[in-house]
Amino acid sequence: MNKISQKIFVFSLAIIFVNISIAQKTFLRNDPYKNYKIAQELFDKEKYSSAQYYFKDVINKFNNPQDELRINAEYYFAVCALKLYHRNVETILTRFSLDHPDHPKAKNIYFQLGKHYYQTKKFKKSIEFFEKVDQYDLTSEDQSEYLFKLGYSKFMTKNLSESKVLFNDLLQKKTNYSVPATYYYSHIAYDEGKYQTALVGFRKIANNKMFKAIIPYYITQILYQQNKYDELIEYGSLYIDSVTEKRKGEFAKLIGDSYFKKNKYESSLEYYEIFKRNAKSNRESNYQVGYCYYKTKKYKKAIEIFSRIATVDDSLTQISYYHMADAYLILEQKDYARNAFQEASKLNFDLDIRRNSLFNYAKLAYELSYNPYDEAINAFQQFIENFPNSEDAKEA
Repeated sequence: MNKISQKIFVFSLAIIFVNISIAQKTFLRNDPYKNYKIAQELFDKEKYSSAQYYFKDVINKFNNPQDELRINAEYYFAVCALKLYHRNVETILTRFSLDHPDHPKAKNIYFQLGKHYYQTKKFKKSIEFFEKVDQYDLTSEDQSEYLFKLGYSKFMTKNLSESKVLFNDLLQKKTNYSVPATYYYSHIAYDEGKYQTALVGFRKIANNKMFKAIIPYYITQILYQQNKYDELIEYGSLYIDSVTEKRKGEFAKLIGDSYFKKNKYESSLEYYEIFKRNAKSNRESNYQVGYCYYKTKKYKKAIEIFSRIATVDDSLTQISYYHMADAYLILEQKDYARNAFQEASKLNFDLDIRRNSLFNYAKLAYELSYNPYDEAINAFQQFIENFPNSEDAKEA
């Protein structure tokens, strides 16, 4: 073979090898089984956009709509749309369910849609699709997810009775959802006034990092409702620094109120101060602070707070004027004391306070007035008319 023939032969072989290589690549590109494997690997790596491209290619390669590989590709194509939050995801997934109603994967479609709407916080929609699922068609792991997410969706839509049943079902077995299920189950029991049930549940998960900042708040609330003030004081003082800033004020108030119930006013004030720094107080809580100042002989501070409370005609105003008057007497500011007793005597919410206030007002009016036969006599006369059978009537 001459040199020219050798070159032609080598060139021909090269062309043949190139054609074979091209043919092999073309075959691989057109091999739906190979593409399905690539798509599945991409899906497992959560590369949903690329996976969807290959699943679509597999679907297009099969003319038979009942081919198992094509059906699987359709299913995962739809799930990719869900993972990518496509706008038409409900249409895509529902279409699969309608095209293959008897296929095992069709039963999973509604579960996937329920999870999708749960993820996007559209809880009414998530309930709609979760309730189309037969949980016993799901794997054990998926059943746990189903129970929790349906339970939470019902919790968020205020259907607490059904939510509680679902969480209770979940708590009958050990799952990855045991801690949050315990929290929400206990939360519902708390709302229902079943404090002991709630307390047992909250204490089970008290050290869990997911809820440890909020659970002490609920435990102290429950102990307060159960009148366990000593236990609340002991427990609350350990956690006052760990509760969330949002809850710290109210948390401190519960401890302060417990000391208040135990007549330990100095300790009560310590926690009321924390409460005032972290939360907005109302008239009732201000009265408790004022009373603590009064009982601990901080009379000027007590008077300042009582005067801010006495703004409307109610029982709180009456008792505030009464304590204010006594504080003024102790400070030997009798004119102010007389005026405060007079204001307390005008209100009828507490008859004993009204009687004592009127009598003390009359005595101070007699003692202080330049014309005792005017204001004082009128006051004594009013006292005798209103309380003729009282012990002070003779003195009046």
